[in-house]
Amino acid sequence: MKSSNFFSELKRRNVYKVAVAYAVPAWLVIQVASIVLPTFHAAEWTVQVIIALVAIGFPAAAAIPKLENANAMQAPPFVAAFLGYAYGPAGDKTKALAMIEEIKKKGVGDFVPPFNLALVYLGLGDHARVLDYLEQAQAADSQWMTYLKVDRIVDPLRADPRFIALMKKCHFER
Repeated sequence: MKSSNFFSELKRRNVYKVAVAYAVPAWLVIQVASIVLPTFHAAEWTVQVIIALVAIGFPAAAAIPKLENANAMQAPPFVAAFLGYAYGPAGDKTKALAMIEEIKKKGVGDFVPPFNLALVYLGLGDHARVLDYLEQAQAADSQWMTYLKVDRIVDPLRADPRFIALMKKCHFER
């Protein structure tokens, strides 16, 4: 792919707009943190953590518009789950929690795929609820459980004893 095609595709997908809309408040947060935190004698690494969190949030912020479009087109429930997940790192807890309600409404009959709920709670950083729903997904023989062994999205859970036990239960031992 030529670089001119690449940049025109970024423009067509509004990546530049998202980047600017994200970069300005992110820069402001970093500037305020670098000025205010030393005043309170915060450890030097706290500003580095804030910068890392801001960097982690950008891919989620870039994905949100596309996921919102897909979700608006009557996409399958897992799209709502990934959108809810993306809202978490982007710092929009209200929208992430709203996606949980939307996922519940999209359930077939009384069944709401627990794996989808686990994804949203993973984005929110609520590991206990993530594991509760993953255990329910395993009990329901969810096809999505096969991704636990390889998907980097669950890396924050890998050291948790409950996750390790779940991996063994799914026969995904290391």
